[in-house]
Amino acid sequence: MTLAMLVIMAETTGNCLAIGKLTGKPTTPQTLGNAFRADGLSTMLGGLFNSFPYNAFTQNTGLIALSNVKSRFVVAAAGATILLNVLLNNEKKSTDSVDVSAAEWVD
Repeated sequence: MTLAMLVIMAETTGNCLAIGKLTGKPTTPQTLGNAFRADGLSTMLGGLFNSFPYNAFTQNTGLIALSNVKSRFVVAAAGATILLNVLLNNEKKSTDSVDVSAAEWVD
């Protein structure tokens, strides 16, 4: 786990530095410390649920560079859209289409 966290810290450092350059906001030691704390907290929470360590994906940094969208409100709007789709989804779930009653299993 220690080796995995060292790799995550290296990747987080690269992501923070790249995003700082893309957005024009300088990456300070405090920014890096906050990012490391967030990665550590998410990894601890993931460990409670027997999950792998979490980290920010470099693909997201590439999306910032390609789209030139630098606002965090875009992410919030996308999250709200996903939440609305989940809450308002009236289609049948894949498990609803399977109709197997207990009587079919009894010989």
